[in-house]
Amino acid sequence: MAQQTEPIRRKVALKIIKPGMDTRQVIARFEVERQVLALMDHPNIAKVLDAGSTGGSEKGG
Repeated sequence: MAQQTEPIRRKVALKIIKPGMDTRQVIARFEVERQVLALMDHPNIAKVLDAGSTGGSEKGG
């Protein structure tokens, strides 16, 4: 759990890939999951508010 402060203040959940698990296959699966969740609209399904990357291990992130 984390706290988002911009653009509004709210509690959010973060999903993070563990170091060493950031293979292209895992990253691709996360991207598909993000896209699928973004299309869904149901009170019992998590909403995607934002997605991003620190750059990954290939870029020192």
